Amino acid sequence: MIKDKKYIYFALIFLFVSMALNFPFPHESPYGETVALVLNIPVESVNGLQYIGITSLIFLIMSLFFLVKSLEKYHGRFVVLAIMVAMFTPPFLASSFQKYFATGIYAIS
Repeated sequence: MIKDKKYIYFALIFLFVSMALNFPFPHESPYGETVALVLNIPVESVNGLQYIGITSLIFLIMSLFFLVKSLEKYHGRFVVLAIMVAMFTPPFLASSFQKYFATGIYAIS
């Protein structure tokens, strides 16, 4: 089922980077924007391009490409599953962290 393990590792790394850039914690803004603002990297251009969103999308597309290259069959199923994981996991993890593990001001329910 797995054709090349190196490609699947690349796919997982790029998928996790894409999800980390979209992680909505703290304060409901994605983590990638928070880091960019701290480092004085512009988040949005004058024309309205969202740099963090474009970078996250490129990482997601790269992860899907490597995922398809690494599998022998069931390409479509795993691509749809990876897209759903990338969409639903970051908000779920943020809300779970806030409900069960966070303390103080970050413990919002």
